[in-house]
Amino acid sequence: MPRITVNPNLVEAPDFTLEVYAIARDAITTQLNITAVEAAECLKEAWTADNDTKKLAWDEQELADCEEAAQRAQEEDQQRNKELQCNEQNETREPEKKKPKLNSFVANRPLQLP
Repeated sequence: MPRITVNPNLVEAPDFTLEVYAIARDAITTQLNITAVEAAECLKEAWTADNDTKKLAWDEQELADCEEAAQRAQEEDQQRNKELQCNEQNETREPEKKKPKLNSFVANRPLQLP
């Protein structure tokens, strides 16, 4: 489903009594043999039903966005912790590298001087 960019909870129903909707009202009046006011009410009911569906989809989209953001934050935390552990391990290895290495020796063997 395509992403909903406008919050349908904030959208107001159009005024179906305006001249812009005359063609739709006339078609409904002729088809259903009702008055123009009743046709405008039918249009408003249809719009409301469609908007209610969009509201549900919006809520699902918001929930999915929150879950995705939480998962992304958790992954970033895990990555940060992993980097910190690597840095700590590297810092503990650094002093060990700086310690002078002793020559290997064999017990009970006399030293040979050059």
